[in-house]
Amino acid sequence: MLLWLSSQPDNIVTQKQVADLTSIDKMSMSDLTGTLLKKKMLRRAPHCRDGRAYSLTLTEKGRQLVLKAVPVVEGIDAMFFSKNTPSLIQLIQNLRYLLDK
Repeated sequence: MLLWLSSQPDNIVTQKQVADLTSIDKMSMSDLTGTLLKKKMLRRAPHCRDGRAYSLTLTEKGRQLVLKAVPVVEGIDAMFFSKNTPSLIQLIQNLRYLLDK
């Protein structure tokens, strides 16, 4: 998400933006950010226009990991969603049930 958001022209990505787009609650996003900072996958700096916010950027190490992970995740998605397996059929039925509630 961060790689995609930061590729948009002149976009300064904030923790709140990422949390909102991924539906991660504020506390979990803060914990996740802290973990990624410790692992040197992410940099956090004060936002240049909003004193209450932080901007997030991937480090080169974080960027390389994302670039390696994307094809793996896409491959798993393709395998899972390309066949009407009993698990996929059940998942779709459950999602439809939840949407109808």
